[in-house]
Amino acid sequence: MSANTAPDLVEQTQGKKVRRTARVLLWTTLRATVLLGLLMVNLLAPRLISVQAKIEAAIEAAIVKSEEAIRPTLPKKIDELTTLVAIRHAGSKVQFDMVVDLSKAASRPTTSFASQMRTLVLPKVCNSEMLQSLRIGVSYEYVYRDQKSNDLGGFIISNSDCQSLSK
Repeated sequence: MSANTAPDLVEQTQGKKVRRTARVLLWTTLRATVLLGLLMVNLLAPRLISVQAKIEAAIEAAIVKSEEAIRPTLPKKIDELTTLVAIRHAGSKVQFDMVVDLSKAASRPTTSFASQMRTLVLPKVCNSEMLQSLRIGVSYEYVYRDQKSNDLGGFIISNSDCQSLSK
């Protein structure tokens, strides 16, 4: 019995050592990973945030410049019925306020007016120089009202709209 017990004890002792070594390696690896993650967050995240902030500031500056160029030309007749009366932005979304002269319209706008206008405007935007700004994250909102400021509807065009148009 003592002959069989000695090898069993050696195997058990070696098994415990192997498990303990594996546990130590696992915890050491986990600690190193956590420390590396914290280091990356503290060193790289501020730089990435700084780059993103610079990009957003450049987009904002370009939008402001465009607004400043368009605003003195307002109100601007777009077609027989539609006049662009205001332009403004919030972040990277540019809003165009349009007034529709219903006295010249053949019929009254329906609930599908905004949808119909979007169908007309979308290809014009996506096939113009506006596409470049859509690609960097700008979106365009079109808001339609009648001469009495009654809401006729609106829509937003973003880069994904142009991508789905080309498919």
